[in-house]
Amino acid sequence: MFLHLPSQSMSENSLMTPRGLLGDLVPSNQFFPIKYALQLSLRDTPNLYGLNKGGSCNGGGAGSGTARGARRVPGKSDLSTGNSVSQIARGAGRGGFPAKPRKRTVFQFAFVMAAVLLASPFTIGVQAATVTWDAGVNTTWDTTTANWNGATYTDGDDVQFLGAGLGNVNLTGANLSPGSVLVDSSGTYYFLGIRLTGSGSLTKNGTGVLNILDGHTFTGGTTVNAGTLGLGNAGSISSSGSLTVNGGLVSAAIYGSYDNLTVTALSGTGGLIDAGRRTFTINQSTNTSYAGVIQNTNGVDGNSQTAVIKSNTGTLTLAGLNTYTGATTINGGGTLQVEGAIFSGGTQAASNITLNNDGSTMLVAGTGYLGPSASFGGAITMNNASVFDYSSTTDQTLSGIISGTGALAKNATSTLTLSGANTYTGATTISGGTIQIGHADALGTTGNITFSGGELTYGTGITQDLSSRIKNSGSAILINTNGNNVTFASALDSSNSGGLTKNGSNTLTLSAGNTYTGAISNSGTFNYNSSANQTLSGVISGTGALTQSGSDTLTLSGTNTYSGATTVSGGTLIVSGNIANSGLVIDAGGIISPGTTAAVDSFGTSSITINGGGYNWTLNTANGTAGSGYDQITSAGALTSSGALTVYAYGTPGDWDGSASYDWDIFDANTLSGFSAGNFSVDLT
Repeated sequence: MFLHLPSQSMSENSLMTPRGLLGDLVPSNQFFPIKYALQLSLRDTPNLYGLNKGGSCNGGGAGSGTARGARRVPGKSDLSTGNSVSQIARGAGRGGFPAKPRKRTVFQFAFVMAAVLLASPFTIGVQAATVTWDAGVNTTWDTTTANWNGATYTDGDDVQFLGAGLGNVNLTGANLSPGSVLVDSSGTYYFLGIRLTGSGSLTKNGTGVLNILDGHTFTGGTTVNAGTLGLGNAGSISSSGSLTVNGGLVSAAIYGSYDNLTVTALSGTGGLIDAGRRTFTINQSTNTSYAGVIQNTNGVDGNSQTAVIKSNTGTLTLAGLNTYTGATTINGGGTLQVEGAIFSGGTQAASNITLNNDGSTMLVAGTGYLGPSASFGGAITMNNASVFDYSSTTDQTLSGIISGTGALAKNATSTLTLSGANTYTGATTISGGTIQIGHADALGTTGNITFSGGELTYGTGITQDLSSRIKNSGSAILINTNGNNVTFASALDSSNSGGLTKNGSNTLTLSAGNTYTGAISNSGTFNYNSSANQTLSGVISGTGALTQSGSDTLTLSGTNTYSGATTVSGGTLIVSGNIANSGLVIDAGGIISPGTTAAVDSFGTSSITINGGGYNWTLNTANGTAGSGYDQITSAGALTSSGALTVYAYGTPGDWDGSASYDWDIFDANTLSGFSAGNFSVDLT
């Protein structure tokens, strides 16, 4: 501790106390009545820089005064009174006491100074003692036995245990409060007896072993860099301190005690933590990362289930390949972030994950995963407004039951396969990569499904209708039927604004009267099979096919670019936009219409195949041209006719002459195949 006193003048009835000396009793550069004594608690020989008791010091300042009224504090040494302070230095001259006072001597000074002007600051330096254990007398660690290289220990000292290890260290007397404890040994030490308290820290270096028992309460944290730290029972290290492991082993499986282990934070770059069959609670409000491994051993009774609880609001990142098999619980609104793995060595019946409290989050990120080979069969329970967020680039399978009211989020480029009969009721957000469903209830039975950049893929044999739950999608609704025929029986909600993309083989059927107007990308078959009329004004793209098979009217009004076939097998298909890259197939039961029957229109195709069906054809002027006077369908390729087509004629041409003969090219193609006049009929009703 170093104290700095700025230049100020002192009167007889006042004394200045520098900031920080006694917990900031008074502000810096302020004065207080002399009745408040200045108390200095010195750990070792004090060095006074600029102040010489009983002699002169180097420096050019002048001034004199008398140290008066120093009193004995019971149980402590004191200064003799009446000693002259001969000079107060103007500079940084160094002096010292003529004789070394006993450690922890408490000096109470009441200075009466007469108009002393301090021309420049002076500094008081107090340095803690560092004592090294040698068990010179016995194995007792107390405040009276000279087991520290011939000296005694005083609370606040920094203590060291070095060398080959000297066995038991018996902590006796009142609780001990060292400034710090360093064990750097190749042998074994046992700390037995009373508690270590205070704000000090414990550091374990060296290849040896330190075994500690009893409920210690020191709050400065525990650091293990090498060797083994063996924990005997609850509180072996304080629940009010942090744990840092950079190497070595922290083991709670050495003794037959199975009390819980709690720390305020976990961090470090490596090493192993073996909590035996304990519950290991990390109650942290800060953000830390641990790159080592939390593991199981069979312990003394063969039970090998370490449970981990992450509490409080901070984020704990586990970057190592953790092999513990007990339950994982997240409380208090914080985050457990897995960038390595948990349960990587295997699972047991207790290998479950529970998220409690609003905001509690399990985030699997980086290349992290759950379970051996990224396959996890344990239950995941998401209570309240908690979140399970899979943002890893590693493909993951979750086959256990996911339940609760929390939400599930999928990010990153990986595939998350959900194969359990899940019951969770919170929202599902697909923002990156793929969620593949391997069960009809993989996404639960309620809760919105929102797309913001990811894809939903149907697993083999899965055809579940999820259409009523798809809402608030600002990006394309990416559906991969993956060889399955899937029907969406509900209209896609108007809150979806990013379009619809159909990927994968086989058919996606929309069978409701949709108000959906976004773009559609299709690489399979898009089937509209509904009794309600539907207009698709967005651009339909991709290599897939489109089929109108319902009894309704489907209108395509966009400038579509898809290249698969357009088939009309039921109801009416109105094309008021473009399907120039698609081949048109008219089957029995279907009717094709260029625009509505109230106006003349035309559209182009890549080919025309007539297997039957009908053609809504509108005539406005008997002597007009195609596209303005009458409807026409053109083909850049062939027209193939193999079935009977009925032409339903509409319109009231003003220039009609009943005595005249007219020809209209209702189809126009580069080549013609299978044409027969008997395959065409006209219905004027």
